[in-house]
Amino acid sequence: LPFYIENNSFYAPDVDEYFNAIPMFFEAELESEVQIKDHIDFENEVHEIKWISLNELKTYNINSITLNALEQINEN
Repeated sequence: LPFYIENNSFYAPDVDEYFNAIPMFFEAELESEVQIKDHIDFENEVHEIKWISLNELKTYNINSITLNALEQINEN
């Protein structure tokens, strides 16, 4: 089950459209350092995948939805 869900409406000026998104955040455990990436579309959808600590994540320029989810993790 997700530990954080937020309804988010936003405008994308590059395509001149409004969108509704429902970001969901899940807690996960790293079972292996080996990642199978053959099913990920790096060309069109994903730039990079990597595991980072919560402390490192807080150093990134991240949006308010993600910051709200991080606060939920810190409370637990």
